[in-house]
Amino acid sequence: MPLASQGLPLGSSGLEATVIIPVRNAERTLWRCLEAIFASEAIGKFEVIVVDDGSTDSSVTIASHFPCELILCEQSRGPAAARNRGAKEARTALLFFVDADVFVKPDTLTLLLTALDTSVAEFASYDPNPFNQNFATVLYHTLACSSQDDTAETTPVFYPIAPPSGETCL
Repeated sequence: MPLASQGLPLGSSGLEATVIIPVRNAERTLWRCLEAIFASEAIGKFEVIVVDDGSTDSSVTIASHFPCELILCEQSRGPAAARNRGAKEARTALLFFVDADVFVKPDTLTLLLTALDTSVAEFASYDPNPFNQNFATVLYHTLACSSQDDTAETTPVFYPIAPPSGETCL
């Protein structure tokens, strides 16, 4: 049960952040995604919430093998609704959204947490070069980079992992 609904202030759980993973038919990548998150250097500071958005494959079974909170949506409403549902159930105020086809590096969560704790940034991006280069991932990454470029003057953005020399957003 989220702390806010228990009448407790956010942050009183001892956790520092929540990793929210929206899932729909992600059996090909979910195990590796969760394995990478739980291999993180700072996993004890995070809760992990997997929100299944009506999968018809083995995604729920895969998630049940990990020590995460699993939320099952009765009907598919899309990844944005799944993210919002996870945010509603989170026990922390700091939320990290990780797609089921993203495999974080061991220091990614620590870098993001440090970046948001030590800078005026309100948004952090975990990797300028996504592992998966399928159309949806490349499109999302391109839109995120465009959004970051558009808002850089008014919203500080921090990139904890610098792109290789000479590379920028797509």
